[in-house]
Amino acid sequence: MNFWLWCYVIWQVNTVVFTGIWLLQKKTKNAGIVDLAWTFGTGIAGMILVGQASGPAVRKWIVGGIVLAWTLRLGIYLGVRIFSEEEDGRYADMRKKWGDAFEKRIFLFFQLQAIWTLLFALPMYSAAMNDGPAWQWFDIAGILLFTVSLAGVTLADYQLFRFRSDESNRGRVCRVGLWKYSRHPNYFFEWLHWLAYVFVSFGSPWMIGTVAGALVMFWFLTKVTGIPITEKRVSSSRKQEFEIYQNEVNAFFPGPVRHSADTGNAAAGQLHSSNSEG
Repeated sequence: MNFWLWCYVIWQVNTVVFTGIWLLQKKTKNAGIVDLAWTFGTGIAGMILVGQASGPAVRKWIVGGIVLAWTLRLGIYLGVRIFSEEEDGRYADMRKKWGDAFEKRIFLFFQLQAIWTLLFALPMYSAAMNDGPAWQWFDIAGILLFTVSLAGVTLADYQLFRFRSDESNRGRVCRVGLWKYSRHPNYFFEWLHWLAYVFVSFGSPWMIGTVAGALVMFWFLTKVTGIPITEKRVSSSRKQEFEIYQNEVNAFFPGPVRHSADTGNAAAGQLHSSNSEG
């Protein structure tokens, strides 16, 4: 079966799977399960396409290992969160805003996710298509970058979990650990995972596919479904405290805290009033 036929089959299977996920959310009233489906769907599609790539077997194992580790880490995290909490605020807001049109619109949204599942598997395939000799410096760099990504996002999630688990922190912004240097360290380290494919594909014509994937994911995280939606929800209910956080801490790339007289005085004069969200 050639590459394009595989893509067609994956898309058709995704269409059926995400229709089933839509029916499940209709029953459970938890549309957040689409995130879990997207994660495992992307991982499975990526591993299938990596298996069809023409790069050296060692490089295919490298990319396949990265894909598997990423899928399991994010999938387990999302699964625990989705099935132990109420519906994610993004989808709850959609349900309220769209009213009677919600089911029709969310069905189309789910089918769009079925397409994105395939499209985000393409950078994985592109990395495995690098037919240069294996175990070059860029293979090692890709593995190391993914290791940093995995460690960073796991630590960020753990620090936020610990902070929220402490009742004394209720109504406060999480500014401990990695959250002191980025308002969304989980998004940043998640994005590093997509840069790992860029390194593995280094020097091959297929590198354009991995670069495109990293850029599109950066756009989604910083401009579309990540930071804008999260911060809009947080700032609407906890405006003053979160504005201070925004003024002092970078949104995405970790960096030093920016202190000023205005924000310092404002922080000293008011109580923390929000829970941090990533």
